[in-house]
Amino acid sequence: MKRFIIPLITVVAVLGIIFAGCVPGAAPEAPPVAPPEAPPEAPPVAPPEAPPEAPPVEEWPGVVVDEWKIPSLCGMTGPYAAIGMDITWCYEWAVDQVNAAGGVEGKPIVLETHDDESEPTRAAAEISKVIDWALVVLGPWDGEPMRGAMPIAIEEGLYCMNDCAGVDFCVEYQPWALSMLPRNEEFFPMGVKAWLKQEPDIEKICCICPERADELRLSEAAMAGAEEMGVEVEWVEFPTDIVDFGAPAVKALATEAQGFWFGGYPGACVKIFMEMKNRGALQDNSKVCVGWHMDTPDWWETAAGYMEGVYCINPLGVSEDPGWLAFSEWKVETHDVEAFAWNAPEIDEVFLIKQCFEDLKITGDPAKLEEERIAIRDYMNNVEDFDGIVGTYSIVNGVASGSVYLQRSEDDMFVIIGKVDPEGNLLPLD
Repeated sequence: MKRFIIPLITVVAVLGIIFAGCVPGAAPEAPPVAPPEAPPEAPPVAPPEAPPEAPPVEEWPGVVVDEWKIPSLCGMTGPYAAIGMDITWCYEWAVDQVNAAGGVEGKPIVLETHDDESEPTRAAAEISKVIDWALVVLGPWDGEPMRGAMPIAIEEGLYCMNDCAGVDFCVEYQPWALSMLPRNEEFFPMGVKAWLKQEPDIEKICCICPERADELRLSEAAMAGAEEMGVEVEWVEFPTDIVDFGAPAVKALATEAQGFWFGGYPGACVKIFMEMKNRGALQDNSKVCVGWHMDTPDWWETAAGYMEGVYCINPLGVSEDPGWLAFSEWKVETHDVEAFAWNAPEIDEVFLIKQCFEDLKITGDPAKLEEERIAIRDYMNNVEDFDGIVGTYSIVNGVASGSVYLQRSEDDMFVIIGKVDPEGNLLPLD
């Protein structure tokens, strides 16, 4: 009996399990649902990179010289000695003004004068003395010394401020030459036409001129205006080493011209003028006209009291600017000579050096001589609205802008009577 108990129990258990699984309504348990997977984490975003640092700006090392030595080339002896000395006085006054105002970046300008005798060989020798160290040169002012000095300056990359020479002389040396005057070939014809319109009874002009290329060139430009007006021109030329001033005076009067143009060598021309006056044949000074380059101490000293009514053509107009008045007063007190309109370019050149050096932060470092010379050249060749001593003007491609004025002598000085337009008409002054 015992041996059946365990198997019976096992059978009953198995049947019970089967029976339970067949009971209606009993659903099997759903398998467990796995929770949704979390989205993968986004990779970390790197912070934006800082912009690269700008390379450090090289600080201006400052001026390395104790003074600014500026050479000038001027004919203080020779045929234009009076003009050369006068130009030098202008430089000296302007330098004093700059230095009194603190100099250039706190350093004074020292003017080193060189006499080129208005002669090319001497000019070449003088510029050779400064070629190794000068940053810029004041002058030479005349065409003849330019022919000697400028080829050397160009070869060595040295910029020259040629003040009164005029662009006609400077053009072949640009961009290394600055002209502080407009073209003679433009303003002289305009001025002569204006003179002839004031004196319409002039039918013939005698052009009295030295046998020197530069003066002949200026006079040819002036006489082009006369020819444009239908006025006849006859020439009387004299040698540059003239000693007999009566001979050209007689020749000039023999032309029976009604008008007379004096075209250069002021010291010689004024003596010819006085020979004509002394012969009693030149009674009406309104029939005489000169260019701005004849407005010199030679004329006023030799012909004092005889100049009333003489006309002058000038591309420079003086003003009531306080600086100009101060210069005029200084010149009379110091040298007993009146200020001339063409003194303005020389003064402005010194002021332009100060502006240029400070704007460019020139150092004067000999190791930077070549690059600083080029920077000075490029700056000075194009300057907008430069505040000059007698007015504001611009320099474009190495040529200063300007107007043309007709002047007339009154009480031993030239006074502006009007601004001139291209046709020779007088315009009211600004």
